[in-house]
Amino acid sequence: MISIKQYIEYYYNFKNINISKIKDYYKLNYRNINYLFMPLTRYPIEILQINKIINNDVNYDNIVVNIKNQLITYIDGKNYILVHLSENIDNNLYAMIEKSKIVYLPNEMIDKIIKTNWDILWSKKIDYIEYQLNNLDNDTITFNSVWYYIGMAENAISYVNEALSLSSNHRLYVSHKRIKEQFLNNPLNLIVDYRSRDISEYLKYIFLKKKYDYIEIKKKLEKLNLDEFLCRMIYGRLFFVTFYFDTFDAIMNDNIGDRNLLKNIINRADEYEDYINNIYDILTQIKKIPRIGWV
Repeated sequence: MISIKQYIEYYYNFKNINISKIKDYYKLNYRNINYLFMPLTRYPIEILQINKIINNDVNYDNIVVNIKNQLITYIDGKNYILVHLSENIDNNLYAMIEKSKIVYLPNEMIDKIIKTNWDILWSKKIDYIEYQLNNLDNDTITFNSVWYYIGMAENAISYVNEALSLSSNHRLYVSHKRIKEQFLNNPLNLIVDYRSRDISEYLKYIFLKKKYDYIEIKKKLEKLNLDEFLCRMIYGRLFFVTFYFDTFDAIMNDNIGDRNLLKNIINRADEYEDYINNIYDILTQIKKIPRIGWV
């Protein structure tokens, strides 16, 4: 039986590599360059588009083509990519927001990528979670919390859609599906979106990690020269509590999530409402924006 090591050596013309498996991916070093060999968790077309945008940009991890000059390598019924880890990536999570790359796309592509995502993907997320409620095994605390966060998400959808209807010609950036320490600029974590995505996800991240300071947040937001549209989008996105839904999904899918983390998030619901209110106060000092009546 051919090993993953032999497949990698063959498809990428490497010699005598050492690899180590970490969860579902493989880490290796060849000629003093670090790589990750990872299962593809995105649609192939998404990876092709992202690669066109970040290709050879040292601020991002880049995909290595195989001996067939293809980005994706098919092994034993699965698609993989080999990622060259950049040594130029700033570990400061906020710094990457300031350095994010502008993406230029035609208007029809913007409508397809952005507006469809807001209207459909968030709504599908809610529908899927409502479907999952049938498998909660009478977990009353979690069951009740889901409806609370769904209510917030529905407010987020309405508010963001209103902001989008008032805007046009706003720049797009290479953004991140999630703000996190590991694999931050890995192609599998990259997406094209408005700048508000990374800013709002960063604000959620520092809340979850209990690393927020309102004085510092105010300084950082003021430094970004935000307009009314971006202030609205940041505020609206805070109501879609991704860290709750991600944890909930992980628990419902093969029970791999952290139930203690979920309970901790639920227990901090009042704190998060206060947090959103304080962020709103900061944003509305930059540009006057309407408040959501939820909190």
